Amino acid sequence: MLFILVGCAAKPESTVTAYLEAIKVNETTVFDTQEQAKYFDRTVELEDLDDAQALLDDQSEVQKAFSLELFKVIKEFEYKVVSSTISQDKQTAIVQVEFTTYPVGDMMLAMMQKLFASLFTMTFENDEQVTQFMLDTFVALKPEYQKDRVNTVDVHLFKVENEWKMVGDEINTPMFNALLGGVMDLDVEGMME
Repeated sequence: MLFILVGCAAKPESTVTAYLEAIKVNETTVFDTQEQAKYFDRTVELEDLDDAQALLDDQSEVQKAFSLELFKVIKEFEYKVVSSTISQDKQTAIVQVEFTTYPVGDMMLAMMQKLFASLFTMTFENDEQVTQFMLDTFVALKPEYQKDRVNTVDVHLFKVENEWKMVGDEINTPMFNALLGGVMDLDVEGMME
């Protein structure tokens, strides 16, 4: 009986795969603090995304269209659990996950470069026109890219009240960067200097 119970215990990779599947169904899972509580030990603080859901809700129609287009590309990620290692004390674990995504970071960089280049030749009257240009450029760029960015990362977990939870701090930032196709590698401030 004890063997059956131990064999049925939740595995750390179950938490990781449940979270990734939730994102495939609803991309705002990344921003939803209630959803995060199911998978992380505390609220995940992605840099500059504290009020991301509020920002999404307050967007103009063009901004929403751009966000939807971006999320559509991100949601096409594929993943594979490569390995799962539980520590000797059975309190921490590392799940290695291989992500295959579009190179969204490269796509955003190309879009920003086209935007900066157009500032010398075009006049934008407002933010809506800039966003529309970004949307049109991003949509036009997508066919030039393949879903070929492969990145393998370690996802760190530990047990909280007998459940596996992902660590909700910067140690798991590589997972988000891999999931988002390298977006977090972008140095937007550096591009503007």
